[in-house]
Amino acid sequence: MEFRRGSDGERLGWIAPSGDGFVPLSLLGRPLSQPVSWDEAERRLEDAGIGYLAGVWLLDTADGPQRVRFQEVTPTQARLITDNYSAIDAPFAEIVLPIPAPDGLRRL
Repeated sequence: MEFRRGSDGERLGWIAPSGDGFVPLSLLGRPLSQPVSWDEAERRLEDAGIGYLAGVWLLDTADGPQRVRFQEVTPTQARLITDNYSAIDAPFAEIVLPIPAPDGLRRL
């Protein structure tokens, strides 16, 4: 089930049933914890927020790790652009990943 922040309706992730509990899933489709109560799953999503998407991430590619930044995250995909050390005039490429995001995408 999609979970949105109460104050502004921003989507923060999902809550998935698992056995007798619920797993909070980030916007990248990754578990934030083991199964917990519904209230705890909501709290973990609220605590995570969306700020973790900001900044530079690393994506493993055939050519080695590539610096990337998020442009958009939807329920089905994440759109990223390559980051050339934040140089405004540097060329960049767009990369589209499925959700859940692959393990090769990680924070720098």
